[in-house]
Amino acid sequence: TRGSKLSRKPRKNASKADRGISIYGGGFETGFEEESSRSPAPKATKNKYALVASYAEEEYSAQPPHEESKKAAKRAKRFQNDSASPRTSSQKPFTFSQGSQPSTSKKPRIPCELTEVEMRSMQIVGTCQTVEKEYFRLTSAPDPSTVRPLSVLQEALDRLKRSFEVMGEIEKQCEYIKICSQLKAIRQDLTVQFIQDHFTVDVYETHARVALECGDLNEYNQCQTQLKFLYASGYKGSEMEFIAYRILYYVYLQGNKKYDGGSGDLIYIIANLKKEAHDNSAVQHALQVRQAVQTGNYHRLFLLWNCTPGRGMFIIDLMKNQWRINALTKIIKGYRPSVSVVFVVKELVFGSLVEGVSFLVKAGCIFLNIDGD
Repeated sequence: TRGSKLSRKPRKNASKADRGISIYGGGFETGFEEESSRSPAPKATKNKYALVASYAEEEYSAQPPHEESKKAAKRAKRFQNDSASPRTSSQKPFTFSQGSQPSTSKKPRIPCELTEVEMRSMQIVGTCQTVEKEYFRLTSAPDPSTVRPLSVLQEALDRLKRSFEVMGEIEKQCEYIKICSQLKAIRQDLTVQFIQDHFTVDVYETHARVALECGDLNEYNQCQTQLKFLYASGYKGSEMEFIAYRILYYVYLQGNKKYDGGSGDLIYIIANLKKEAHDNSAVQHALQVRQAVQTGNYHRLFLLWNCTPGRGMFIIDLMKNQWRINALTKIIKGYRPSVSVVFVVKELVFGSLVEGVSFLVKAGCIFLNIDGD
């Protein structure tokens, strides 16, 4: 009864229902009538937290008005002090994201993704007139004074093309890091100025060809990924040439154990080839190479390798040694107990007998002198 005074005693012959005995909040409540001055008992609820809240509300409402006003003034003063005090370094600002509650994570979330119109509104126009420029990764908003305009970028690309064409094979390998850095700088200046046109396609195609000649497949793959997007956007270029390179690239990847079951990207490319691509000689050659690799026809494969158009030969060069090992294994098994060295060198398409013999020695072949052969 929580210390309340009883108004009268219960009847002796009254039943439990008349007495009003019931379980309430884990204890017993007797149904004695209390004085009219006592506030009514809170209604029973199934939730124990709601029960505690109802008791707290009853106790709070029973407090004098001046006590309530004092507490309200104290709370208001505390919040004023908090807003006036400067934030320390240990206090982390709240960040808000769409559809989520405030958080104090170390990496603040972006409030919302910028639309294309908003991104275009932040477009800059470069004013730098330096033709040759090294690539530096941006760590802040681009400065127009360090970005070259389109006319300067065109001049820079033409100069790089001319200088790379007159270089020898060894010089190209030595100067590749510098040339690659300048080509990436041109790509970066195009990106920050939102320039996408036929010149952009020319830049990525040039960089992809240079990367292929120098054996940098990672940089080539980045360029071909962007070129695929530019071609799909309607910008013209050497699309058939790079479709052939892409097929050869995925054929090269099949030498990786990850692609033993086949490449889904390669199947997708072949399934979506247009009639124009099927009629192109470079694409036809790449498809024939893919068929020769899958069927294990090394004889046909090396004939195709010898007449590869464009820069596709640089992709095939990366896998020809593994194909030669596989072909040599089949030749030795098929021509037991011995086979002519001249025949093997011719089948594996070596440039000279000395080069072929050097390869066979490294492969662990045993040479026999039979009839002077």
